[in-house]
Amino acid sequence: MIIIINSVYSYLLIAHSYLRWLVVSALVFQIVWFYVANKRGDILTRRKFDLLILLLIVLNLQFVLGWLLYLESPLVNAFWEGAPKTVKMRSLRFFGIEHMTMMSLAVGLSNLVVIRARKKIGTACFAWLFKSYMLVGVMIFTSVPWAFSPFTSRPNWR
Repeated sequence: MIIIINSVYSYLLIAHSYLRWLVVSALVFQIVWFYVANKRGDILTRRKFDLLILLLIVLNLQFVLGWLLYLESPLVNAFWEGAPKTVKMRSLRFFGIEHMTMMSLAVGLSNLVVIRARKKIGTACFAWLFKSYMLVGVMIFTSVPWAFSPFTSRPNWR
């Protein structure tokens, strides 16, 4: 049973690690897209909204993989087994609380923004989308365990 769980954990970790790059690319694309569309005075059309939904699906897929990984993670299990002591250990605290909390908030905010954007089809709402996704981007980019991160360092590629 433990071998199967470790195997599932390894596959989830690899999938989550590689999908991160698709999420980062999608997020950068969205921020640039919203900025340019705002400068041009574009209107949110149904087709543009569909693209926004597609990019949100990528983020939500990564989020589901992240939660599955969270539930299987030996780091998270170690954190919760000794929470009073491990809360002082940066790496365990990062994966036990900080990473998942910030990512959950970012994905929740992103979903709320898209729900509100649906009501704004036909209007020039790209300034609002840009500001909203800048906040989402900051939340995500500061919560990813980059190889250069001062919080916790993980390889960029597994």
